Amino acid sequence: MENQNDEMEIQHRLYIQDEEINVSQLPNEIKQAMRSFNAKLKKYEESEDENEENQLFYELQQDDVAIADDILTWWEDENSEDDEEVDEEEEETVVKNQQPAQQKPNQQQQPAQQPAAQVNTQQTPPPESTPPPPPAPVDKVDATEQKVRDLIKNNIISVSDLTNAIGGEPEYPEHQVGKILLRKQYLKPFYEVQS
Repeated sequence: MENQNDEMEIQHRLYIQDEEINVSQLPNEIKQAMRSFNAKLKKYEESEDENEENQLFYELQQDDVAIADDILTWWEDENSEDDEEVDEEEEETVVKNQQPAQQKPNQQQQPAQQPAAQVNTQQTPPPESTPPPPPAPVDKVDATEQKVRDLIKNNIISVSDLTNAIGGEPEYPEHQVGKILLRKQYLKPFYEVQS
């Protein structure tokens, strides 16, 4: 009995296609999992035993979700590293452009052109600053964190509850609220507590 693959959408292939990911750039572990998936898919397509076919279908779905999740995590890590490099370059440019106004004219003039009599030897006292406010007590729990703690049931919180508690969309794939680390579960409408 020759099976048709029409009933199964292979999520990791769709994600690779949508994000235009070059498979050769993927880590070896992901490529190995994809090869294993393809071998199992071929076995599924050639299967004539209905029980074996159902078991393989279930395994393929699980493997597909795991591979798609691994690719998504890798893709986000790769893109966040690129963003960090761009941010560092922008930060260096901003620092260079924010040099004090006194230094810019001095850099244009040569020190030999200034007469020694014009050098200002008078020092001005540093401006007084107000002391920083005392740090918040360590035991005090943030109100938002407490709202989230109250909404967590069985180590999970729904996306809608989390969105309402924090007042906006949570970060993906992980969101930190105070000391609570939450991770979005792939293709599920909730975040799971990681720590």
